Amino acid sequence: MSSSSTVSVMTEEQRDHLRRRLEQERERVVDRLARFGERPVEAERRADEQSDAPFHATHERDSYNQALDALEISRLSRALADIQDALKLLDETPDRYGLDERTGEPIPFDHLERVPWARTVEPHKDATDLLAADADVLSAYRNERYSG
Repeated sequence: MSSSSTVSVMTEEQRDHLRRRLEQERERVVDRLARFGERPVEAERRADEQSDAPFHATHERDSYNQALDALEISRLSRALADIQDALKLLDETPDRYGLDERTGEPIPFDHLERVPWARTVEPHKDATDLLAADADVLSAYRNERYSG
């Protein structure tokens, strides 16, 4: 069966439930992203507390934490974009929501319950670009750390 002729067999009640889940997840991700804006204040407080610590020890730890923060912000930003895309799909073409983008077959409801922004049953087949992006962040961190 072609993906253009496949229509979701999800009920309106199931769609409403998954919309609420998407909205909850969007709120959770936005809250977590907002916390990264609070971190410079925490870093400054920590620097004051550790003023007698050797500079290189504090600098290495802060650089490492910045690299980890960059990875987490990247991951959360991708998740937020996926959630927004799923909500848009629900609004614009609700019969297409919950169908595998590759095969057009319905994604099992229990899978959507766990990951309501899922686009496919097997999401990791196209993940090489995402892994490369994270690897670039780590590579930049390593270059900064070992260059001096």
